[in-house]
Amino acid sequence: MGAGGAGARWRERDACGVASFSLALSSSTLPPLSLSIPLDRLGYFRCDPASRIGRPSSLADLRAQVTSFARVKAVGVGHSWDGAQFCAGTGSESLGLVLTEFPEVLKLYTTPPAHYDLAGCNPATHLPFGGEKGQAPILVDPAARTVKVHGGVGTRMLIDFLAACPKASTGGAAGYGWALPAIPWYIDQTIGGAVATATHGSSFTYGSLSNQLVALELMTADGALLPLSLADPDGGHLFRAARASVGRLGVLYSLTFAIVPQEAVERTKRRMTVEQMAAEVTAVQDAYNAAVTGGGDPAEVAAALAPLD
Repeated sequence: MGAGGAGARWRERDACGVASFSLALSSSTLPPLSLSIPLDRLGYFRCDPASRIGRPSSLADLRAQVTSFARVKAVGVGHSWDGAQFCAGTGSESLGLVLTEFPEVLKLYTTPPAHYDLAGCNPATHLPFGGEKGQAPILVDPAARTVKVHGGVGTRMLIDFLAACPKASTGGAAGYGWALPAIPWYIDQTIGGAVATATHGSSFTYGSLSNQLVALELMTADGALLPLSLADPDGGHLFRAARASVGRLGVLYSLTFAIVPQEAVERTKRRMTVEQMAAEVTAVQDAYNAAVTGGGDPAEVAAALAPLD
């Protein structure tokens, strides 16, 4: 992706986190070869030590880094199970991007949920969207039942923020705030990374987190910010590709999800034998087959699958 030059910030990183080293670059220089920054995947995989990691703190900074390297890939915070998918490439012209260091995004990582600034729950505040100073990294639209979130925000932070949105924002629904229709079991990845891998939040009703998206903004190789949605003239083809592109089509800068009023739920545990579980799953399969062969009425198919969800 791209070539050019601009100011940027870089930090060394190892399996335990981010060190304090930083380097300010002029518009005409790239990190020297001696500044090797290894990228680790949960401590078990290391990318080429000559590759770089970029931690932009503004949209302009992100654009400069994207256009300054031959091979660029968004890598989230490194929670990847496949080294080949995780690394941007080999050599000093390869850059892995992490979006957690936008100032307002960082605040979410260091602020307890009880102290979140909830101005983003109310669209009447007219806050600009983004992660820079004074820009909201999360904006809730109660009327549209959507939330727009910066790609570097942690999944845990988004879930906590939605739950903390005041009762009035749910339009008269139960006062538990908002929620994503289905959330992941593991919630300490960036929301951009969780979406890009299409691996989290799976549900028979709502699909994965990537399936819950209604729109996104993708930074392409030339630094342009491309808005995409299912309503696009191409029938949403590029939108569907971008939302599960493992960072290879561009950088997921913003993501807009459908949301639902959060509800209190009860968790129960029931002891059963393998035979009993197999019988229940088989019964669901039989009901589903009957619904499909009987005409495929959506309501009947949904009712057949409901026990699984």
